[in-house]
Amino acid sequence: QFELILKKYPKSRVAPEAEYRLGTIHEEQGDLVKAHKAYKSLIQSYPQSERFEEVIEREYQIGNSFLSGKKGKLMGLEIRPSLPLAIEIFRQIVESAPYGAFGDKAQFDIGVAYQRSGKYDDAGEAFQNLIDQYPQSSLVQQARLQMAEVAYAKASSQTRDQGALDAAAQQAKGYLQRYPDAEGAEQAAKIQQVVDERNAEKNYRIGLYYEKDNYLESALIYYRDTA
Repeated sequence: QFELILKKYPKSRVAPEAEYRLGTIHEEQGDLVKAHKAYKSLIQSYPQSERFEEVIEREYQIGNSFLSGKKGKLMGLEIRPSLPLAIEIFRQIVESAPYGAFGDKAQFDIGVAYQRSGKYDDAGEAFQNLIDQYPQSSLVQQARLQMAEVAYAKASSQTRDQGALDAAAQQAKGYLQRYPDAEGAEQAAKIQQVVDERNAEKNYRIGLYYEKDNYLESALIYYRDTA
């Protein structure tokens, strides 16, 4: 009946409420993809609805379900990948209600979803967008730590990417300078230590190479840097 109202009377006074009720029915049935579609339609078609803020919150909770690994249904089966769905929902929240109660949270979770997907460049960009767009958010500190972890994860997945390794060290150092006593300082220090050790190992091997070829002055430069 709600679908019929939306089909026949999309501009009626009761259409927004019908869309909202349709979304809640799909939620109760456990079909979060259909619930998301109904809520998305309400947000886009009826932004003046009194249900708007509640629907944004419901969308955020659905996004968190997908972020936690719940798969979307396709033809009644839960087979759709969860992280792309989470990103889609969080992006919609940021676009539709950027400065609402869930704008900064959704932006942060976009970064988390990309990070879990192994898309480290996109994750770093998402966390940087949080810092730029929501400088007063309580999540800024955590976003800076995540940027260090993302850069290190990228360097670990691409063993020859010295740029990613340097970026990880820079992000970790920046975090420690800003938040030396924070809970995440230990993790940042660990990242910096691991990066230093990897750089030391690289320089040591270069020193060995030069020593073998009797370029002793060059070898000493790299040994000193290692030490």
